[in-house]
Amino acid sequence: DDRRAPLIECYIEDQPLGSMSYVSENPRFQIILQDESGIDIHSPHTRVMLNDQPQAFSAPDSTHDPAQMVIEFQPKLAAGLHRLWVSAADVHGNTGRTEEILFQVSDRFAIQYLGNYPNPFKIQTVFVYVLTDAADRVTLKIYTVAGKLVRVFDDPDMTGADYHEVVWDGTDTWGNQVSNGVYFFSLKARGPRGQKEVTGKIAVMR
Repeated sequence: DDRRAPLIECYIEDQPLGSMSYVSENPRFQIILQDESGIDIHSPHTRVMLNDQPQAFSAPDSTHDPAQMVIEFQPKLAAGLHRLWVSAADVHGNTGRTEEILFQVSDRFAIQYLGNYPNPFKIQTVFVYVLTDAADRVTLKIYTVAGKLVRVFDDPDMTGADYHEVVWDGTDTWGNQVSNGVYFFSLKARGPRGQKEVTGKIAVMR
């Protein structure tokens, strides 16, 4: 006798949607619905609510795994705070619902740099930053005090709105360990609403 409610997970641009996350003005949401008995996509209890308004969503015509379904929707959002919750029903009528998730759309493009830890470091350091909107390109460059470029990070995964971490293991472009001492970094983000840059110092002490 199946009495278990479906499991529901909310993602944005393939990343988990966390409370007070920054999202872009036209984000792509993915909702993963899971239930061993199968999801009833046509049930009135299977719905997406954004700011108390039901949202149209796309669902696959068929699925390889009847116990899991991914639905998507892509709203246009104004700057400010938004609220999302999702409910789902399985084929036996069991229903589940997420907590209400608050997230935000910024009216400006900015880098909120949260630091790099540890600093000084021996083995590796992690650069942590938040983008208030999606960027076209983000680059993290590390230089010697003389201005020689040591390492560049420019992975496409660095460009989405919200929280990011970049790990530097203290090696240069060729994989060699850099010498002890002070280094400078430049974190640049370029997007439709302009370019922002954060600079700072890092110390390597082995």
